[in-house]
Amino acid sequence: MTQKVYYRVTSVLLALTMAFTVFGAALAAPPSNDNFIDAQLISSLPFSATIDMTEAGIEPDEPERSCTNIERSVWYSFVPSESMTVRLSMTGSGISNALGSILRVDGPGISGLTVLRCAYAVNPPVDLQLDAGQIYYLQASTFAGEVGTIQINMEQLPAPTNDHFIEAEEIGSLPFTATEDLTAASLETGEPPSCYIGMNRTVWYSFTALENTIVRADMLGSSINNVNVNVYRLGVSGISDLQFLTCSALSVGGAIFPVTAGQTYYFQAGNLFGEVGTIQINVQQIIPPFNDNFADAGVINSMPFSTSVDVAGAGLEQDETQFCGDLDKTVWYYFTPTENMTVRLDTQGTPISSNVSIYRAGVSGLSDLQFLTCASSNSGIFQVEQGQTYYFQAGAPPGWSGTIQINLQQLVPPANDDFDNAISTNALPFSHAQDTSNASSAVDDPTDCFNNGSVWYQFTPAGNTTITAEANTFGSNYDTTLGVYTGTRGALTQVPGGCNDDASGLQSRVVFNAIGGTTYYFMLGFCCGNGGTGGGNLVFSIMEHVRVPPQANFSYSPGDPSKFDTIQFFDGTHDPEGLGFLAWDWDFGDGTTASEQSPRHLFTVDGDYPVTLTVTTVDGRTASTTQVVQVRTHDVAITRITAPNSANAGQTKTITVNLRNRGYPETVQVDLYKSVPGGFQWVASITKEVPALSGNRTASASFNYTFTSDDARIGKVTFKVVATLLGARDALLVDNEAISSPPTKVGR
Repeated sequence: MTQKVYYRVTSVLLALTMAFTVFGAALAAPPSNDNFIDAQLISSLPFSATIDMTEAGIEPDEPERSCTNIERSVWYSFVPSESMTVRLSMTGSGISNALGSILRVDGPGISGLTVLRCAYAVNPPVDLQLDAGQIYYLQASTFAGEVGTIQINMEQLPAPTNDHFIEAEEIGSLPFTATEDLTAASLETGEPPSCYIGMNRTVWYSFTALENTIVRADMLGSSINNVNVNVYRLGVSGISDLQFLTCSALSVGGAIFPVTAGQTYYFQAGNLFGEVGTIQINVQQIIPPFNDNFADAGVINSMPFSTSVDVAGAGLEQDETQFCGDLDKTVWYYFTPTENMTVRLDTQGTPISSNVSIYRAGVSGLSDLQFLTCASSNSGIFQVEQGQTYYFQAGAPPGWSGTIQINLQQLVPPANDDFDNAISTNALPFSHAQDTSNASSAVDDPTDCFNNGSVWYQFTPAGNTTITAEANTFGSNYDTTLGVYTGTRGALTQVPGGCNDDASGLQSRVVFNAIGGTTYYFMLGFCCGNGGTGGGNLVFSIMEHVRVPPQANFSYSPGDPSKFDTIQFFDGTHDPEGLGFLAWDWDFGDGTTASEQSPRHLFTVDGDYPVTLTVTTVDGRTASTTQVVQVRTHDVAITRITAPNSANAGQTKTITVNLRNRGYPETVQVDLYKSVPGGFQWVASITKEVPALSGNRTASASFNYTFTSDDARIGKVTFKVVATLLGARDALLVDNEAISSPPTKVGR
């Protein structure tokens, strides 16, 4: 009996040994470069390789260092002998879920790699600049359960002929225009930095001036928005000795600068923020206006006066001062009135950004001008004296060029235009309406609460109180500023918080604590010189103040968050008092808090969270509001698609799709596609109720597909399925699509 048992056990062990030997021999060996340490060296470009990924594996640290959750990979290494731009693609891959990644060595081993760019089989190639002598790795991989043959391709892109400073294209004459594709351009060692952050591809042009003149360089006509041109004067030591002059991006009007006969200038044209495409550089000569300098100022003999001048070729004199904006090109006019009057100067009709500084002349020319006020596209209103000369400095800020229009006319000011004529009241509430179109500013008006024209009121309370002062405009085209002061003319002091000059709307409002027996002066000014126009009234009111609480409110996005979404909360709180807020206190209902005005927060578990915002104004008033944020994670995944290995035309077979759903009962639409030349063609759709399933349990959906003669003519069919949630947002879309593998062979 013992011998029989021994014989049977020995026989079973022998059979199992033979079976495992045969099974092991049937398995294909993994690729030779399956592991990072066995990476295949790429010795030269162009390079292309085709790999069967069926038996490829993955090392423990790889998924966290790839562009998606990869499942199989092989490795290549490359050390460029020169800095270059390369193009990586997965064109030619037999499966759609193929990925190629370029990684830079920043530390030891696989943990020291940094992912730079990724190329997917279904997307266009990617381009990347590589540094000479730097070690790079190419990781070719598959994801989403798809297995088959992939192809990885890398080639060097040729750089523009004028990529380097020493190869700069010569500009023989003006005007000059040139276009260049920056895809393979580079930034050479020692190249001066851009005056805009982010330039990493440049080309060069040189120009030797034949005469003293003014030149403009711009990037108008470029196919990309983020471009820049820097202008330099050549020194004696090449690129290391360039003298920066100016620069211009596409969004501004060009870089305008003077050139000297015989001097060579260089233009460094390139991209910003990594944007790649075709750029255009334009260089042309500009003629300066006749009144470019103070000594050549144009005369204004009578009013009304209106003229226009192109400031593209204007410059800025060495000792020229500026009070109304940062201008780099100006022209001059002067005016000597024959009587005392109030005048308005504006630049209405000007298509570019502009400002005008208004001065009273002294005795020493340009160095002795006394600044009065500013004028803009609307108006600057001021008082002038008989026989006194006034100068107008009109100009445009850097990057702007074009025509500026100057308009000057005489006005009749309001009765309370001057501090000494302030309208007085001793009783509250007080309200007064008037047309302020012609209000002006005096030399000794306060400047701490900006105005370019003002009217005045005064009030003396009998006892201590809190006062609200408001200026409202109706049917007008200007914003107001309101300042509150104590003191005397020329020696006024602003009360604490006594200025509202944000010019954010058609109302200015100041709330302050008033002391009985003290006279308060109210200066109503106009932002940027915008006085009221024909029939536009300003209504000024003074009243005792009763404070009201703020109105707390917030919103958030997305509105249907999951545990994978970092929610952006937006503060929508309003203070009717207009004083602003000191603090925002958030309680997210999960034990965490925040104090930012508009924080971000991640709820890691599904649930209903009462989120509370409590706000505090600068004067201590508070308000709270609570909203329940419902966090629901809906996620359906395709775990498998099963298709027949072979079929004949006219034969009907079943394609089965397995769906995983661990959250909530879902209604799922499953769409079936089949491969055709050039892509996939929709075949059928199934709507299925999928319950929440635990563990590795799945639900299935089946399609009955009849193979066609076209399938037989092609010889094979690959099926693709796409799962779409109905009535909810899928939190993770990456696993909602799958492709059958291997393709189904179709015979006739």
